[in-house]
Amino acid sequence: MRSTMSIQEGFLQSRETQGAPLVQSWLSTLVGRFLAWRKHMNELQELACMNDRELADVGLSRSDVQAFRRARF
Repeated sequence: MRSTMSIQEGFLQSRETQGAPLVQSWLSTLVGRFLAWRKHMNELQELACMNDRELADVGLSRSDVQAFRRARF
């Protein structure tokens, strides 16, 4: 009976250690996407505050800003 318990315990421990990297990977992906979304929104806000002349100075037009708004990040 003792050997059966140790096999079960070993199985449970191996499953726990295998799941940890998966959770960390999923969480880091989620955080990365959130940070990319925040950067996209900050850039969009900066572009929206610019007038047409400022946009032209950086080589953009108002329609480029609209395209940037619709772009998926």
